[in-house]
Amino acid sequence: MPDDHTSSAYQQIKTEERKREIETPRELRPLADPSDAKAQFNLGKRYVVGEDIAQDDAEAVNWFRKAASG
Repeated sequence: MPDDHTSSAYQQIKTEERKREIETPRELRPLADPSDAKAQFNLGKRYVVGEDIAQDDAEAVNWFRKAASG
């Protein structure tokens, strides 16, 4: 019996998940333009918890700093 983690369907799902993680920040970043501190803060929160994007503390701090300086 094949290992579930090596099946073609499993690999396809994981690839699609990675694509969504990469695409989602691109979709969110235009909302966090330089004049919108609330959007910048919300994007930072998403990076902290990994909501709809890959969890990334360094990127979260980057967006929180932009929000604070705006």
